[in-house]
Amino acid sequence: MSGGVQSRESKNLDQPDYNVLLCRLDSDPKCSSEKYKNLRRVLLKFFECNNCWSEAEHLVDMTLDVVARKPSEFVIENVGAYCHVVARYVLMGFKRPSPRVISLTDLPEIPGPQQGHDADADDQRELDCLSQCLRQLNRRNRDLVLEYYSSQESTHITHRQKLARTFRISMNNLRVKAKRIREGLEDCVKRRMGSGER
Repeated sequence: MSGGVQSRESKNLDQPDYNVLLCRLDSDPKCSSEKYKNLRRVLLKFFECNNCWSEAEHLVDMTLDVVARKPSEFVIENVGAYCHVVARYVLMGFKRPSPRVISLTDLPEIPGPQQGHDADADDQRELDCLSQCLRQLNRRNRDLVLEYYSSQESTHITHRQKLARTFRISMNNLRVKAKRIREGLEDCVKRRMGSGER
């Protein structure tokens, strides 16, 4: 790409998806390249602030892979906020406790490849469920929750004060409303995951 962003090796992010991601950021290739670099810096800072120093680059790549895999007809109104929500899910998956270690002698017979458990597929399914649940929200609630959770730790107070002014509600009402929406999204994702929906 001539805009200055180096393409990176990834089994999930091929050139067509990369172009879709850049187009989502800006129609001008030079501007989209700068916005992409800035988005990477913001996401990197997010993971570093959450004590993922050694894995921060990898987690940023995973986040951008998920967003870039979305088809062009999938509407993302605020790419930065959407990436931040995805980053939170990626972080939750990363910080999940590791399964307990079993010695080789205690292993049961290994199932065939179709029966194996795929954590990446589960994470992708969970993100797909989240996308569907976000779509079910009305635009005001969707914008509110995406914006509320998109700020960095160091600036979230001023960001949320502006957000409260934008939505013409108090900071306390904003906090309660965002918490209720988030809890509704979590319930929706659990329900969809439990029923096998996407």
